[in-house]
Amino acid sequence: MFNITGGKVVIILVLALVVLGPEKLPEAMRKFGEFYAQFKKMSTGFQAEMRDTLGEPLRELRGTADLAKGIFDQPLDELKKTTDAFRGAINSTLSDTSPPEAAPIPEIAPTSAPQQFTGPSTYEEPVPPPASLPAAAAHIDIPDKYLLEIIDEQP
Repeated sequence: MFNITGGKVVIILVLALVVLGPEKLPEAMRKFGEFYAQFKKMSTGFQAEMRDTLGEPLRELRGTADLAKGIFDQPLDELKKTTDAFRGAINSTLSDTSPPEAAPIPEIAPTSAPQQFTGPSTYEEPVPPPASLPAAAAHIDIPDKYLLEIIDEQP
């Protein structure tokens, strides 16, 4: 409790012998022993009283915590059972099915000359701007999708 080693006790006893003398030392040791016994009794009583005072609320708190734990553990156990069943169903379905066979790739006969891309086969005329556009817009090259938006926005 006080972290007093044997060497320190010997030094204290020698100092007490020098200060009190051989006549008063036994009486002082007796009083110190009585005081220490009374101190231990008081501290033990205090600890017991604190245990009694705080014991009931702590028991209630532990009971509430156990109840809350049970409330959360039950759905968790059911969820684990459901996921395990779901995993088992998936694994059995995957093990029952065989992977589809790949379709054979047709062989293409090589040609003597590589084919050249010639572009689109038809030529499309550009669409002239509508007559309702202002004169300035008729000379600007704007893509058709934007022209339609401009026309729709005019009152």
